[in-house]
Amino acid sequence: MKSYHHIHIIGTSHISPESIAEVTTYILSNKPDIIAIELDKARLKALFSKNKPSFSDIKHLGIKSFFFSILGHYIEKKLGKLVGTSPGDEMKAAISLAKQHKLKLAVIDQPINITLKKLSSQLTWKEKFRFLIDLIKSP
Repeated sequence: MKSYHHIHIIGTSHISPESIAEVTTYILSNKPDIIAIELDKARLKALFSKNKPSFSDIKHLGIKSFFFSILGHYIEKKLGKLVGTSPGDEMKAAISLAKQHKLKLAVIDQPINITLKKLSSQLTWKEKFRFLIDLIKSP
């Protein structure tokens, strides 16, 4: 007998009240077997930590990747204040519901240092500058 698995992907914004509501409604209505979160183990831990990125992170990320990390953190926090949420609240809601309802939780992203190193090494300076300008204009 074949076993079929239903996969439901919810595209979210890390600073959207609508995303929190959608994630919460889906989990409570469907009680999935596994909730997969687009995080790695280190970012999962950081999501619930009160610590901000620090200069000690430079040795793990490299200077360019550290800069992108700080910039992204700053932009997400500013945008989150505009819409009344904190970055990652939709993931926190999913994780909390997984614990509350004893559902399996899977972290399914590569380590952030790999992502940031690829981002900083594969973009040209012109692309990095345009990226920075777009981030500044976005609010």
